[in-house]
Amino acid sequence: MNDFQFGDVIENGWASDDNPTKRGVFLYYKVRTGRLNPGKHAVLRSDGGSLGEFRIGKDSKLTKVGTIFDSPAEPIDCRSDIGITMGMIDGIIASARVLSQRDLSHQAIQEALKDIRSDEDVLALLAISPAASRSPLS
Repeated sequence: MNDFQFGDVIENGWASDDNPTKRGVFLYYKVRTGRLNPGKHAVLRSDGGSLGEFRIGKDSKLTKVGTIFDSPAEPIDCRSDIGITMGMIDGIIASARVLSQRDLSHQAIQEALKDIRSDEDVLALLAISPAASRSPLS
């Protein structure tokens, strides 16, 4: 079975290069029951913004080709280096996990990004990160 995480860029090996569902961003897993296509499916959002469900099985050709999140080459321990409390970081992680399970509209995503851009704690984290110059939030 494939083990994808929210934000992974996934390539569909069954789709041709000009197919809009060739690549997408993994959102969540969905289990279908019933007679039509039962089993575990990966839900992806394509470049055009549409959602697609792809069955996960022995013959599945879904492969991870990247991620939408930047991560520094060497992890930064923000909890000790700059004194950010574990509660704040754990709260951000918990919020991200909740949001990753929702199907957000384009407007809701833009509002969430606007809130993140204006959050002082997030700006402080981005300022010390080696990946800050190429942050997807800018």
